[in-house]
Amino acid sequence: MLNQYYSKTYHLPDRFVTIPPLLNLKDKKLKYTDLLIYAALKSYNSQYANEYWFRNRPYEDGCFPSLVTIAGQAGVAKGTVIAAIKRLEAAKFITVNRSDKLKVANHYWFPELSQIYTIPFRLFRIKDLTSNEKAMLICIRQFYIGEDLNCMFTEVVKEIAKHLGVSYNAVYNQYHSLVRKGYVVDKKEPYKKDYQRRVIQLSDKLNWIFKADPEPDYSTMTLKFK
Repeated sequence: MLNQYYSKTYHLPDRFVTIPPLLNLKDKKLKYTDLLIYAALKSYNSQYANEYWFRNRPYEDGCFPSLVTIAGQAGVAKGTVIAAIKRLEAAKFITVNRSDKLKVANHYWFPELSQIYTIPFRLFRIKDLTSNEKAMLICIRQFYIGEDLNCMFTEVVKEIAKHLGVSYNAVYNQYHSLVRKGYVVDKKEPYKKDYQRRVIQLSDKLNWIFKADPEPDYSTMTLKFK
């Protein structure tokens, strides 16, 4: 018996990790580098961001990567991961079910989020950023809004430091390194006559915006038999 089906190769959307608004880190007793560990851990929850996951089951299964696996994803030491997980758990960003058996990974769950920001999975594969720079890029993502990812502040470093609850120098050093390496655009450009405006954006070196797959166009598909 012949079964007919339609086939077409679709371009899968970039994989994304979702994070909540992450403000007042000092009050939550978190380090800004903990956000990199959170994102690395979360990347094993659902590795493909798509419309089905976003609408139906974004958090229910949790994940259970080993500490070594999380450390490898984040590019940090295992001890850094252990300390960060304890702080994230205390701040109620994650729930941890610890195994009492050797070589059995912990099970992690994430509370449902009313607001999210998307972090591209490719961030973990970048070679020219340090772990601190990746962590700061995750932190500042929430301050860039709209399709063009414009920053909501003009006094960028000062305002981000204030809202994150971290030192000015911590933001300054990482922010300007991200600008220098081309992940953040911070420049002045001509605007109208005898006027310049400041452009502060996340660059297109990474795709930050998740878009669900469009409805398939069945008219372009090929009819096959098997």
